[in-house]
Order: sequence, then C-alpha cells, then structure tokens
Amino acid sequence: MISILAALALSTAPYTVAPNLFQPAQPDLGLTAAPGTETFTVFAPTEVTDRFSNGVVLIGFKGKLYA
Repeated sequence: MISILAALALSTAPYTVAPNLFQPAQPDLGLTAAPGTETFTVFAPTEVTDRFSNGVVLIGFKGKLYA
C-alpha cells in the first residue's frame, strides 16, 4: 500500500494550468466562453422549490457535450 502511495506522489499530473490563466478578482475568473458554445438555465430556484440542484453531469455524444 505504501509503495502505491509513493508512486502516486512521484507521478506527474495528467495536465497543467498555464500561469496567470485565472484572474481571481474577476467574477468569471477572467475566462471567456469557447467559440460556438451556447448557455441556458437548467434550474432556477423559486420561493417554492429547492434552493439548489447538484447533479448536472457533462456527457459527450457525437462530438458535443450535453448537460
């Protein structure tokens, strides 16, 4: 078990994040939407519904992502 943990600690991350990519002071972290993307509201709470919904999952299908 310890050897597995040691191997994981020494392995490299599967991805990297460019320095200064995120702008923490910006509400959108300084990011913009990818070209061709669309957004829409899946759930919006009201006074008589739950306050949040946790369960949206991205699924890839025929070259597109769906939530």
